[in-house]
Amino acid sequence: MKGVIETIPNFIYILVAIAVGLFLFSLLYNYSDLFVQKQTALKGDKNYIAKKIADEIENCWKLHRNGLDSVSGICKELSINSKENLTEKDVTQFLDCQSIPNINCTPENCSFCTSDYVKDQDKLKWFVKNKKATIEISYSGFERCIKVEEIYKDTGIS
Repeated sequence: MKGVIETIPNFIYILVAIAVGLFLFSLLYNYSDLFVQKQTALKGDKNYIAKKIADEIENCWKLHRNGLDSVSGICKELSINSKENLTEKDVTQFLDCQSIPNINCTPENCSFCTSDYVKDQDKLKWFVKNKKATIEISYSGFERCIKVEEIYKDTGIS
């Protein structure tokens, strides 16, 4: 009986260690991108794809504290397959312009997307030219803006 009583503290230490390990794993799982698939495929008409890209841009913006974060980071990679070319204006029309204004769309006019709360009115940089491509949505801590860049063009050759 004495041996069993002496092992109880060791048993409790093991249980506490397992509980702490499970707690740390749950934190890592919930608040880390370690277990998240970063690339998503989008296919369809340009309005559907533009809306999904705008949603991802807003998520990235919120993740980086609405432009207050000084650390840059990649938020999402998307494989797009649109029937028509996407433009910056197509995506801008689905943005919440009060939090992410974007008045400089080249070559189109996006002067409708302004904010009363943000000093710099161009928070989106668009570098996508193809309707079939893999794009990267990232946050630039230096420029305090969201960048959408084409990282791979789908040539259609298999």
